[in-house]
Amino acid sequence: MGNAAETFNKYLDAFSQSRADEWQRLIADDFVFVGPLLQSEGKPAFLEGAAQLCPVVRGYKMLRQWEDGDTVCSIFDFQIETPVGSGAVTMADWTTVRDGKMVASRVLFNGPDFAALMPTAG
Repeated sequence: MGNAAETFNKYLDAFSQSRADEWQRLIADDFVFVGPLLQSEGKPAFLEGAAQLCPVVRGYKMLRQWEDGDTVCSIFDFQIETPVGSGAVTMADWTTVRDGKMVASRVLFNGPDFAALMPTAG
């Protein structure tokens, strides 16, 4: 794998192990993120949204990954543990990397599977 996959995998390793200082360095200042629960433009907005997920992630298992130039598509199971329960949520992520930093990412997953593991507000 080349630069895009290597950068994304470093990010995912650090994120899933709550090593914020490492994964945050891999996010470009103008990072754009699109997902079912979070859409953000700019690194600060993404960090604010991601901070809510990081504490409940317990690891991941890469299922398949493809790389094409500066883009990488990854399908992985995110291991999540909350007071409500624990389990895996399969995610598909399409990320663009430039100069060793992630500049854009789009993630897809089944919302009900994810919501079933998350505490509800109220």
